[in-house]
Amino acid sequence: MSPTLPTSDEEVYTEKELSQRWKFDPKTLRNWRYQGRGPRYFKIGVNVRYPIREILRIEDESLRGAP
Repeated sequence: MSPTLPTSDEEVYTEKELSQRWKFDPKTLRNWRYQGRGPRYFKIGVNVRYPIREILRIEDESLRGAP
């Protein structure tokens, strides 16, 4: 499956913003990228961005318990 870049009006998160949202150390996200885990992202130069749809997908897949 080839990655789909966000549309121009889609919200994206930086590594710092996502680490704050999930209350993780940014190093965790770096490690996940290195290991091929975590939400899909795109990179322009040295800048890593996470589309909101990928963040929400991971959050949804991580839900546990009865519906």
